[in-house]
Amino acid sequence: MMNFEFGLEFWTIVSFLIFFFLFAKFVVPPINNALKEREKAIAGAIEQARKEREEAEKLLQESKKELEETRARSSKIVEEARAYAEEVKKDIIQKAKEEAQKIVDSAAKDLDRAKAEVIAELKVEVVNLTISLTEKLLEKELDKNAQTKFVTEYLQKIGKN
Repeated sequence: MMNFEFGLEFWTIVSFLIFFFLFAKFVVPPINNALKEREKAIAGAIEQARKEREEAEKLLQESKKELEETRARSSKIVEEARAYAEEVKKDIIQKAKEEAQKIVDSAAKDLDRAKAEVIAELKVEVVNLTISLTEKLLEKELDKNAQTKFVTEYLQKIGKN
């Protein structure tokens, strides 16, 4: 069986109480302080993380807002560019039409001028042929001015009819 020795047990208990007192007096407070500091550090880190998260969310919202504004501005710029391009296109088409009309008008004038020249040449040729024919028919030669006057008057009469 166990023998109970009072002295040994007593000193064991006294040693334990002394050890416990010393441990509680000198070891536990630094550990508690270290734990409190660690707790404060963790709480600070959590608070810092929360603030950084809020800041990040705020920056994200600002970035989204700026992105939307940039998209709106870019859309506006594209629309303005399209409108400008459309206006330039209309101007180019209008100028091309005007230039084409000028070319057509010029060609028509050239054609009318050429036609008038051909008609004048034909009239002269007809006059000359008529004079020659008349001379042959009459077998008598009139003077050139009288012949020209006669034929011109005759052609004018024909032209009026």
